Amino acid sequence: MRGPARKDKLIPSLHYTLTLLTQGPRFYSTSMHRLVQLEKRGYAVLTGATAADGSREWEITEAGRIALQACTENDAL
Repeated sequence: MRGPARKDKLIPSLHYTLTLLTQGPRFYSTSMHRLVQLEKRGYAVLTGATAADGSREWEITEAGRIALQACTENDAL
């Protein structure tokens, strides 16, 4: 049986979304719950821009970059 997830451990979908955000701010649907999870951890923030279809622009934070780098380093061990 699996133990509780560590707060600093990113599940693959969150890791992937953060990786995409390293390429620059991106627009996502308001129903994209992964971004809310990343925002709660301080890894992504809204830029304030909204597209005509209602999608909102998100960008990675410095904390998100550090978390992503830590995951990459841990995977290399």
